[in-house]
Amino acid sequence: MKIVYAMDSFGPNGPIPNSIGMRTEELFSHFYRTPISRGMSYFSLPDFHRFIDIDAIYAHHSDILKNTELYSAQGPIMYVINIQHNMRYQSHFLFGGGRGSWIEYLPENIITLWKNKKCKIIISHIWDDCEMDIIRRILDSFYNKFGSCENMYVWSTSIFKSFEIAKINPIYQKNLVHIPYAELWSINQLPPYAEPGLNIVKNKKFIKLVRRYSPARVLSHVSFAKANLNEEGFVSMPAKCTGVGKTLQHYIKDELNIEDGFNALPSVLDQISLDDREKDGYKNTWLGFSKREELLDYFHRSYFSIVFESRFEDPKLYTFCTEKLMRAILYKHPFILMCTPQSLLLLRTAGYKTFNSVWPEDYDKIEDSNERVERVTQVVKDLCLQDLDNIIARCSEIVEHNRLNVFKRADEFKTYINGLAN
Repeated sequence: MKIVYAMDSFGPNGPIPNSIGMRTEELFSHFYRTPISRGMSYFSLPDFHRFIDIDAIYAHHSDILKNTELYSAQGPIMYVINIQHNMRYQSHFLFGGGRGSWIEYLPENIITLWKNKKCKIIISHIWDDCEMDIIRRILDSFYNKFGSCENMYVWSTSIFKSFEIAKINPIYQKNLVHIPYAELWSINQLPPYAEPGLNIVKNKKFIKLVRRYSPARVLSHVSFAKANLNEEGFVSMPAKCTGVGKTLQHYIKDELNIEDGFNALPSVLDQISLDDREKDGYKNTWLGFSKREELLDYFHRSYFSIVFESRFEDPKLYTFCTEKLMRAILYKHPFILMCTPQSLLLLRTAGYKTFNSVWPEDYDKIEDSNERVERVTQVVKDLCLQDLDNIIARCSEIVEHNRLNVFKRADEFKTYINGLAN
């Protein structure tokens, strides 16, 4: 079996070149046929094949149309169309920014292979903000066009609430598949875990990493500063948000309307802002860290993590995890999760355990993001006054369970992939 990645993704501006991860010679070839002016997506390539030991081909639509036999000899294939992240509006997917419906971009020979049961068609959305109604419309449009959704799947990193999944027509509810991309990526890309050495001393109480400004993230930084908490942990908060061209203090004043930032000073923690990723300084780092292997050391020298996930402000009917949470889990850190409301509830449906038996997790039910920030601040403040060695000992069973669950979910997905070959 071989994975075939479609070289056109579909986003708010229509089809875009899917070029991340390609070899240089392939990159130039596809650029000549697909002008750069159409834009590139930072998250455009769902290169999960690297994590499950399956070969892959990167195929431009014109390649397939010009040579209809190009991939027919590969045996069973999975033809993957990656959907750009931030897919919030139905029209973006259904009409491709005015360039026509996405279905019109499916090559005829791929449809022929699919009809002959030699091909699985995968719509892969590996980065949040894909509402259930859009997934329903994707499946509806395919079914209405071809009369069946057999061997056609929508993959999503989102963990949906059960009543949301129930909105999908029962005839193809099994076509929606959760892909544990954060687990797959983190197992393969994070520096591997190793037990701390005998000389390791925990000189901070927590770790809280932020590479990019958002109102809630900066508000949390201010709230921690007001409570004298930032000096208690390894805290990363860039000095400047290049996206809006403001320093931290200007952002606090202009975006949050807070005149007194409570001395909320930036803290780089050897990490460069995500908004600087196009600059030379970021390109020579690993996720902004100049020394990749030292990331684990921050976890060894602290007790627990405060994980600010990619979405926080907007109430959602789903949640999704990234490497931010997986870092804490794989590095055996108990965590306080700052994400959309009821994310902890949804995490538990994915087999993870949370820490409501050790500290309050009522913050997860608070809808108002500002109130949720303040409640987390209070929970952290209370924790920092306790015997953290004792607290962490009470978390040990949960921590071990969660780490094993990361590998379990990755293995289950590999088994699922192997089953698609049949």
